[in-house]
Amino acid sequence: MKKTQEKQRRKPKQLRAIGKYNDILDAAARVLSSHGYHATTMQEISLESGHPYATIYQYFNNKEAIFVAWLERFIDSSLFGLSRIMLEKPGAELDSYIDDSVHMALSETIKHQQTLHNLFDNMPMITSRLIALMEARALFWLREAFGLDVGASALSPMEQSLLTTVRAGNGYWLQLALNPQRKINLELESRNFAALVKALLIRE
Repeated sequence: MKKTQEKQRRKPKQLRAIGKYNDILDAAARVLSSHGYHATTMQEISLESGHPYATIYQYFNNKEAIFVAWLERFIDSSLFGLSRIMLEKPGAELDSYIDDSVHMALSETIKHQQTLHNLFDNMPMITSRLIALMEARALFWLREAFGLDVGASALSPMEQSLLTTVRAGNGYWLQLALNPQRKINLELESRNFAALVKALLIRE
């Protein structure tokens, strides 16, 4: 799969256009679920979304570009959820932030687990691309949320632990997405991973 084949034409800026854009992404995920990757076509996405092919083509060259955009939105939405948790609970204990963040992130992964697996299974290069995207987005979030200079030559022990924890979390969510046959107990899994996060953050 060539990089140029996945290139997105443009991203919408106006509210109405953003609505159409999200309609297309949501429709593509539904068609993927019902038809499978190879039977998913731009025409099927057009029919499902209710938007003409010409509208879809304004934003995307092909279905690969649509699914890459869907993955980007999934990651950005998850990180936005983490930021919202922090804003809604100012001054809360760290344990509370961790518990809520882990539960939210795991819920989103379970919700979209089959879609993620279908993409990884049928777009071989998407896994490495997603890892790089998750890393870049997560580092940006660390800078915005904690003022962490991830490029600094010397991080404090707490900063290094935070960076390690985020990377460990990325790997954890990825392996869940790659294994849709695994049945996940949301509450149990959330408690177990939250405990691991806490242990990473308090280590010396």
